[in-house]
Amino acid sequence: MYYIYAYIDPNTDLPFYIGKGRGDRKFKHLRETIETTDNVDKHLKIRNLCAAGNEPRIVELESDIDDERLAYNREEYYILRYGRKGIDSGGILANKVLRGEPPTPVWDEQRKQAHSDFNKAYWTAERRAEHSKHPRWDFKQTSGTVSVTDVDGNSSRIPKTEYDSMDKTGPIHTWAYVPVSHKESKNRKNKQLPLP
Repeated sequence: MYYIYAYIDPNTDLPFYIGKGRGDRKFKHLRETIETTDNVDKHLKIRNLCAAGNEPRIVELESDIDDERLAYNREEYYILRYGRKGIDSGGILANKVLRGEPPTPVWDEQRKQAHSDFNKAYWTAERRAEHSKHPRWDFKQTSGTVSVTDVDGNSSRIPKTEYDSMDKTGPIHTWAYVPVSHKESKNRKNKQLPLP
């Protein structure tokens, strides 16, 4: 089961960091060092509070969430609610991203080459032939994929040809899929989640 937690500044009673976790994840930030943290601003805030004798309070905002996607959505809701300092207007949180998923690393040339070499070795002619038998993926017609959200708020990737052939004559909220970059995608996800 997952939960959403907040680190609260005891001086202001306001959160300065929101996270998603399970087990003892919410305590991990107290054990980080400047070398091991992935968020220096959060680490320095915790360190400064502790040095002044005001250890931050850790509060579970929601708990017993059994679906990780739902937990990420709830984490995103709280981060948007309080805003990220220096990113969102009036934001107060040290969070850098909307979800706790680590940002995609920038690949150097060596890593790109290793990935290319792996793909060349992995995608043998036999493997390509077997993979192309899947009914949804016709590689002769597919020109890529689109990240979309369906009417139930679930995100997935579908072939671009499937998205392009979809009936888009009605209002966007009636479409079978909308791109995840569109604000309607966020509306569909939030619609499923009652606000606390």
